Amino acid sequence: MSGEQIHRVYASISGTHIETYDSKGVIAISGAKSEITDDDVERVLDAAQAVSLPANREILRIISKTFAVDSQKNIKYPVGMTGIRLEVEAHIMTGQTAAIKNLDKCLYQSGIDTEEEIIPSILACAESVLDRKQKELGVAVLEIGDSCTNVAIFEEAAMNSKKKKTGGDEEETKKKSSVIPDVSPVANIKVIGVGGGGGNAVNRMVSSDFANVEFITVNTDAQALYHSNAENKIHIGREATRGLGAGANPNVGKNAAEESMEEIKSALKGADMVFVTCGLGGGTGTGAAPVIAGISKELGALTVGVVTRPFGFEGKNRNTKADDGYDKLKESVDTLIVIPNDRILSIIDRKTPLTDAFSVVDEVLRQGVQGIADLITQHGLINLDFADVKSVMTNAGTALMGIGYGAGETRAVDAARAAIESP
Repeated sequence: MSGEQIHRVYASISGTHIETYDSKGVIAISGAKSEITDDDVERVLDAAQAVSLPANREILRIISKTFAVDSQKNIKYPVGMTGIRLEVEAHIMTGQTAAIKNLDKCLYQSGIDTEEEIIPSILACAESVLDRKQKELGVAVLEIGDSCTNVAIFEEAAMNSKKKKTGGDEEETKKKSSVIPDVSPVANIKVIGVGGGGGNAVNRMVSSDFANVEFITVNTDAQALYHSNAENKIHIGREATRGLGAGANPNVGKNAAEESMEEIKSALKGADMVFVTCGLGGGTGTGAAPVIAGISKELGALTVGVVTRPFGFEGKNRNTKADDGYDKLKESVDTLIVIPNDRILSIIDRKTPLTDAFSVVDEVLRQGVQGIADLITQHGLINLDFADVKSVMTNAGTALMGIGYGAGETRAVDAARAAIESP
């Protein structure tokens, strides 16, 4: 040992909890000459950070990608320019508060100060090995860690980052040292939530005990995607919608899905069974779901639609859109399970707040998908393999589903009866 003591360090953090998002900020330029200063750049970056985060997450870094001054775009350094409006496209890197606080506590208890705030490890790697010219020309940095692999891609000095959940040789080491045979899941099952309703249903599935299933969220609304708990998020129609949603227009949702067709194909590749879930009647779900389902079938996956129809009080226009979306989706899936919201409304208290009513709808969507998936992936009294389910559901058309619960010695009979009598 050298006997040297370390008092100050640059601390980095990594792991599957690190997430990145794109964000935008905009401010008005004040001052007599309307000349942009360093303070204005700080303010617009602060505006880009004004996003709603879950209580257990915090921002680690915000990195500017490009600025716009009035109508002039793709500016790298706006200080000194004149204008009345400054915008920024930024990349936000966040982490779990608990992990960050634990690292802070370890450093404090070791008597070590940090030179600056804790930095994401992929950014630390990039800053340590790249110069500005390399970033401007275009370069990728690959960080292979124990729990995940991170990639930072620089183009014209702007950074984007991605992560893959398994990294390093962790999984390979586990396989080689295990005495249990490496058995793959019977079927590769993916659940893709489309639009607001589908995204909400996927969030419920992610938080429930849902094994051997990959979750994907697809939306035109960047803000909704930001709050999704799915591991794989696809922002469709970036050019057409600029992340602002479909405006309840199914044609916009359809065009957005077609614009992002290659990204959707890549996400669904290798799936044996795909659940496409959404709420009919809106823009993204109604328009994009048939396109996504069609892609799934083209790839050879058993494709099951699990959708809701609007409440009657949501109006004729929304219900008409739902009817049209239903007809198109029916042609694109093997089996279509429809859950009319009005049926659900008939079994809940009429004094139930509207937000709670929609939560019940999301829960029923979750139960519908999980009920089928668990038949394949979970060992139980009734064991079906994927081939059994596929033979029943391939090109089956519209289907009905009943949900029931039972307890005690007669629980199986009670649950079956409740499912049959389910509205």
